[in-house]
Amino acid sequence: MKKLILIVMMFCIGNLFIFASFDNTSIYTVETESEIIIDQLYESKNVETYKFIIDNAIENGCINVTYYIDDKAVKTNYNVLVFQDETSYFFIGTTSKCLFLRPDEKHKRFTDGKVDVSSIDEGFIYALQNVSYIREEKGMIRNNDLIMQFENNYNNHNYRIEFKYGVDTM
Repeated sequence: MKKLILIVMMFCIGNLFIFASFDNTSIYTVETESEIIIDQLYESKNVETYKFIIDNAIENGCINVTYYIDDKAVKTNYNVLVFQDETSYFFIGTTSKCLFLRPDEKHKRFTDGKVDVSSIDEGFIYALQNVSYIREEKGMIRNNDLIMQFENNYNNHNYRIEFKYGVDTM
């Protein structure tokens, strides 16, 4: 009888540690899964990833992506990612000719996560090779604040891709 009680007690204590450690590691699960998804989807194509944390986003805050040639907007994708919570994060990934956006699990809406920039214009491939701005400021983010920018010159033209924070208008 004592052995049975001892075995049951050890089983309960063992499960307590398993469940406790599960809660601790779940914080990192979303981040790890996003990185694995990017690696699996794009295999070994030299994906560069950048992680951004938005601490004070409002509900319906969003990410807009605009493509410029010589300071003229040629394409804008509005509300690519719409936030649900105040704190959220997302990844921007690049390969030689594709641009990827991957959100965390807590988002309201997500569209256009992969863009082949050469389909817009060949010059955007060269823009992806040069990160000209990354927001590192921890202060309050406001409508139309720049988060990340790629920029480069090709064939005597300036190509620029901008990720900006905005408010969902839809």
